[in-house]
Amino acid sequence: MISLTQDMKGYIAYGDEERNWEFKPPFFWGTSSSSAMRRHEIAKTCFAMANLEGGGNIIIGIKQERSGGRSYARKGLTLKQYKSFDNKDDIARFINPKANQKLNIIIHGGLVMIKEEERRFIVIKVQDIKQPFPVISTTHYKSRNKTARIVHGALYYRTTTTPIETKMIETQDEWDELLLWLMSHREELTNEQLKKICRSLRTPITSKGKLLSGKKKSATRYKTF
Repeated sequence: MISLTQDMKGYIAYGDEERNWEFKPPFFWGTSSSSAMRRHEIAKTCFAMANLEGGGNIIIGIKQERSGGRSYARKGLTLKQYKSFDNKDDIARFINPKANQKLNIIIHGGLVMIKEEERRFIVIKVQDIKQPFPVISTTHYKSRNKTARIVHGALYYRTTTTPIETKMIETQDEWDELLLWLMSHREELTNEQLKKICRSLRTPITSKGKLLSGKKKSATRYKTF
């Protein structure tokens, strides 16, 4: 495990959620059913972060509280929870088989002063993709918690609108941003490759970039580029 950077410490203490910063409550990285939900939630967010230019960071140890407005409880992790993340290979072995390509993640950890008390936090740093095609889910996971649900063949992205969430890509702005970035950082990405990506997603969208459902799907052709 690598030490937290000063930027990470500052964000843990004072930051808010953004497209490249996601907060998750403290939990133990284990094999129990409760841990499974959180682990799939982390994997899903990693997919979305990897599809974002510059990647992103997932902070473990901050719980979002909505009572009285949007606020955060920066509780940190117990020592047992903290130590459960001290195994990058185990975390990578869980995440990587669930995507169409290998993700590059780095585990950071350390103490941060919160309200005159040192508390433990984990940051999973997700680097952006280096391949000329996006990260696509290759697994399916059902959960009562919608933030943990994963759909096979889905392309997850960090929304450009508020509230910022990890969702299947759906708006025209999001498609434009992703595809322009893929083309700019990898010139060998051809039009045929783009069409292949969109066909593999099996995501029907209108000319305005909106997803359709139910009977409308049959009358809508899949968007190509």
